[in-house]
Amino acid sequence: MSWRWLITGAVAIAVDVVVTDYMMPGMNGGQVAARLAASHPELPLLLVTGYMGPTDDVLHLPRLSKPFGQQAIASALAELFAGDDKVVRLHNRKPADSK
Repeated sequence: MSWRWLITGAVAIAVDVVVTDYMMPGMNGGQVAARLAASHPELPLLLVTGYMGPTDDVLHLPRLSKPFGQQAIASALAELFAGDDKVVRLHNRKPADSK
């Protein structure tokens, strides 16, 4: 989904979390975060980036550095929802091929 739709309210859908890159055309991740904070302050946001330049505007945001694997993004998302009793956690889930 495009961040433009979420920021402008052009699409009425339920969103649980926003995962965004930092460097994007038209608006960076810090600007997306600022707009979302104004319109949806309760919405968790995870910034993923490989950008190595100055990012003082997003130092307060949860961040995941690229490249990352499935476990890293799963852990980062789990941290965003720590303490949220509405989230179902599958701690003891085993891969489908294990018996």
